[in-house]
Amino acid sequence: SSKLQDIKFHPEGTFYIEKKAFENCPKLDLSAIKWPNVVKWIVDGTFGEHTSLGNRPTIPMLDVNTFANTYHHATNCLLQYCKKYSKLADCWDWIIRREVKHETIRTNKRKNPNSYQGEAFSCLCKKDINMLRQVCKVVPPPKDLIDAIVNDLHAFDIVFSKIPKDIIWKVVEYIS
Repeated sequence: SSKLQDIKFHPEGTFYIEKKAFENCPKLDLSAIKWPNVVKWIVDGTFGEHTSLGNRPTIPMLDVNTFANTYHHATNCLLQYCKKYSKLADCWDWIIRREVKHETIRTNKRKNPNSYQGEAFSCLCKKDINMLRQVCKVVPPPKDLIDAIVNDLHAFDIVFSKIPKDIIWKVVEYIS
């Protein structure tokens, strides 16, 4: 039969799945898909427990509507799973890019301390604030993602570096 019945990704695999990738495929449900570990960790809120700063894997990207146009329409559970993953993957991708940028600055500062005096701290731009709003819309936001954001803001944001860590997330929720 030419019908797709299940999907198995490599546990350590990464991918980018576009919106129409499974258009006109037979009905799929969440149990028919074996996701890579990173996808499961992000949705379960344990990505931060399995990875660390400087040792983060590539985030598989998935269009929020990948399974929305399947032949028999995917189950609501699968669509909700993809929606949650897509939002959280965007957030993790954003924080990882910030971590890499800050780690690069930190490394270069150690190599040449006199040339990086003003670049140790930054402040949130509009894109950053929009991403924080997206994180706050996930109910509840995963603790590991909140911890990564709070640590990054406390270490590298010119305003948040002055605020105790236990208050930072409350401020983020307020401004979002």
